[in-house]
Amino acid sequence: MGGVVWSALLSDARAAFGGHRPTLHALQVAALKPDPWSSEFGLEVAPHSRAYQVLTLRPRDRDVRYCTPSMNIFFDVDETILGYDGSLRPLVKETFQALVEDGHRIFVWSGVRTADEVRGEVVQRHELDPFVSGCYQKPRFDYRAQWARTGIAVEPEFCVDDYPDVVEAFGGMLIKPYSRAMPDTELELVYAAIKTASDRLQL
Repeated sequence: MGGVVWSALLSDARAAFGGHRPTLHALQVAALKPDPWSSEFGLEVAPHSRAYQVLTLRPRDRDVRYCTPSMNIFFDVDETILGYDGSLRPLVKETFQALVEDGHRIFVWSGVRTADEVRGEVVQRHELDPFVSGCYQKPRFDYRAQWARTGIAVEPEFCVDDYPDVVEAFGGMLIKPYSRAMPDTELELVYAAIKTASDRLQL
């Protein structure tokens, strides 16, 4: 998935830069252009926990960080992949499958559910288990320290969440909340952001 979207974004980026081959930064900015409520961007570079550099784009009301290929990608549950009416966000299965095929590892966690509840009530109920490497309970404060105390030998490297503090702590993408069944293509932006990072940072 994402091929048509990515091609359009690449064309937009080239057009915006006078037809020249866009730089990594240009492509990252272009990946967010379809979002009408993110019009102002800043760029900063921060150290990643595993000594990689994380490029952080800060558009209005959104935080997107880019890491290295083959990441541990953590998805939140409520209002990220699941609505409060129990509906699965559109494109979740397709996105999970594409990310796994790209070599990433998918994890699902929640701040209000136990790991067993995440596995049974979300992952298994919606038949996501072929794509999910693990389910966990998410820390609710002091995120990195609390996660380290669990002793779980998996480091979140790219988090997709509707809560900004989690993204700020671990890096990843802040996603628009999904509360109920409705048409939604937000996960196309998530996939494009992750693919951009993987493709460009391998060069």
